[in-house]
Amino acid sequence: MENLNSEMYPELKYINVNTLKFDDAYQRLLMPNHVKNISKTFDPNAFQPITVNQRENGDLIVIDGQHRVEAVKLNGNLSLILVPAQILYLSMEQEVDLFYKINVTKKALSAVDRFYPEVLQGHPDAVFIDNLLKDIDVFHIPSRGTKNTASNSISCVNAMKEIYRECVMIPNETPGNVLDKTIRLIAENWASTMDNTQAKVVKGLANFVDMYDGTDFFEMDRLVKTMKKNKPIDIIRISRTYPNNGVRYTVKSGDNLTIAQAIKQKYNDFRIDNPITDSLALWLQDENDSVINNKRNRLIIKEGE
Repeated sequence: MENLNSEMYPELKYINVNTLKFDDAYQRLLMPNHVKNISKTFDPNAFQPITVNQRENGDLIVIDGQHRVEAVKLNGNLSLILVPAQILYLSMEQEVDLFYKINVTKKALSAVDRFYPEVLQGHPDAVFIDNLLKDIDVFHIPSRGTKNTASNSISCVNAMKEIYRECVMIPNETPGNVLDKTIRLIAENWASTMDNTQAKVVKGLANFVDMYDGTDFFEMDRLVKTMKKNKPIDIIRISRTYPNNGVRYTVKSGDNLTIAQAIKQKYNDFRIDNPITDSLALWLQDENDSVINNKRNRLIIKEGE
């Protein structure tokens, strides 16, 4: 049989699993139970080839098949440490692109598992979120390469992306400005509290900030004091007393809307002067573009802007 050109086709080899590595910069979280199940039923005759990239320094990086590789290691049978693999010779950029194509596009991974590959591919929303979290250095999206605990893990990736896309209500406002303020508020005031990074809590707070920040009746210091005095669980409990009404803007609907209303209630309770009145709060439920113009009309424009 004629030899295939490795620049066009992968080389097919049997590889010792102990020589294989994983790139934590993009590889998804390992699922231990899945590894155990594969290991228990391991059959070398049914083992499908893994996909491996051999980098310029000789490292063999698993692109697809990490659970199968770990299952072979867990199995512990020394006679089964060689696994079939298709070996490619790709650049780092090509390696990440192939991981995305195989694992993200075809396997419909979760938003958390897609996040770090999207950062490496330069998706604007993912890159913004990654830089923001690195700058704050309080919350981290779960990955193989981060040490995660209940207090520092944030998994509401889709919620943050939605805020990044939709909460841009001021002309010429930098994309992600509302998301930036929201995550910093949570990190500074609710960092060690339960339910602090639930999607509805994050989106509800973003909703509140988006509607009122910068207007002549809103005080950021007052919101900070409100958050310090009321934990997320308190806000969630109050939010359940409000009707759940859907509205036009996705990020401003359902539970997210009631969370924003609950924050408004506690914000007003903190001090009786200069409240956000019910008529102003109706901005949150406005079903047409006038909600944008209403806020624009009440913005405090600094001299020279």
